[in-house]
Amino acid sequence: GIELTNEVRVMILIGSVVLASLTYELVEKPIRFGRSGPRTLWVLCGALALVGLGGLVMKQTDGLLNTFPESVRTIAATEFRFDYSDYRVDKCMTRLHQGPEIFSEACIDRRDSSRKLVFLWGDSHAASLYPGLATVMADRQPGHRLAQYTAAACPPLLTTPTSANKHCERTNKVILERLAGEKPDTVVLGGHWALYGTEPAMVSAHMASLRETVRHLKSLGVRRVVVFGHLPTWTIPQPSVLMKQWRQTGVVPERTSEYLKPASVSYDKVIERAVEGTGAVFVSPIGHLCTAAGCQVSTFDQGIFHAVTNDDCHLTAQGSQFLVQRSAAAIFD
Repeated sequence: GIELTNEVRVMILIGSVVLASLTYELVEKPIRFGRSGPRTLWVLCGALALVGLGGLVMKQTDGLLNTFPESVRTIAATEFRFDYSDYRVDKCMTRLHQGPEIFSEACIDRRDSSRKLVFLWGDSHAASLYPGLATVMADRQPGHRLAQYTAAACPPLLTTPTSANKHCERTNKVILERLAGEKPDTVVLGGHWALYGTEPAMVSAHMASLRETVRHLKSLGVRRVVVFGHLPTWTIPQPSVLMKQWRQTGVVPERTSEYLKPASVSYDKVIERAVEGTGAVFVSPIGHLCTAAGCQVSTFDQGIFHAVTNDDCHLTAQGSQFLVQRSAAAIFD
């Protein structure tokens, strides 16, 4: 949530009083005491009915999505709303106000314990890898099973950044205990790394913590540690980028660099340098998604375009599958 200062609260209170006074003088008094009171009342009732009808139409047409061609309707829907359900939120991904108590038994696949366990740990960027991991493992990796323990704004580090969520230290403690008990074959680490600070001193401290985290996992007997770098990040939601270009040209772009944040590209390199020499495997989302022609922003399947990213940086289910399929060799050895 947003913390309001006392000054802001006072300004809101004053504004409320001013608006209430204007409403009384300009709306209520003319209706109650003016000569055309009854007629005005009927006009207002009609206007209110039209607003209600408009809301009903919007609800029935899902925000007028049916007015878009079927090929871009999924992108338009993604532009209007961000669906977290693919991340298993409230079950295997905590929200900002939630602690590790919400983790359920479903977060780890216990069917056939002889299969190698792949353990996904990190923040919401790591959670966005889950749909891709689950799909690829079901289709191509029958010898593996998956665990997911992720938390919004909580990176997979031994040392908790000051900008992490207030439950992060406690959540990561629980996850580390789970890691020690489950003894996974592979641990996949992912994070919105730039979220936790871009000042040189902060970056240096967090990268030192990342290296120490890899060493700790190795000491627990984890055979393979896979570190995902920084996802491409956009200055506006990526579906909006697609819709803007589609409205201008009539074509949904496959790649673009328009509205891309260059800092996300450079931060990917920071992560790569940090894990050098640690024994961890580095996976570059930038390397898999971006070329000189721009970064992958859409996929096309059975006549339907899909955005790669839900908002400015979180992968859609299709984008997650796209990235994990291209990273499978690094993840699964």
